[in-house]
Amino acid sequence: MNKNELVAALRQSPIWKEDSHGHFQKTFKGNKYRLKIHPLGVRFEKKVDTEWWCKTSDYYKNVEIKEGKLSMHGLFITLNFMPE
Repeated sequence: MNKNELVAALRQSPIWKEDSHGHFQKTFKGNKYRLKIHPLGVRFEKKVDTEWWCKTSDYYKNVEIKEGKLSMHGLFITLNFMPE
């Protein structure tokens, strides 16, 4: 996968919204999450108080989308629907 493929998939997602910095955010059960898009990789972050904390990150070449989920280091991040 490359950066353009990931950004295209996130732009089609009904739950991830692009912010003014080109990153993607969602709110789930009162928690805010962000996929921070970098030139060579992506970070999955959770907002705690006023700070963003990295849960995992990886290069685009190691990231893949399967069955509507983004797979990073064994973590599956939903792209197509809000989990229950």
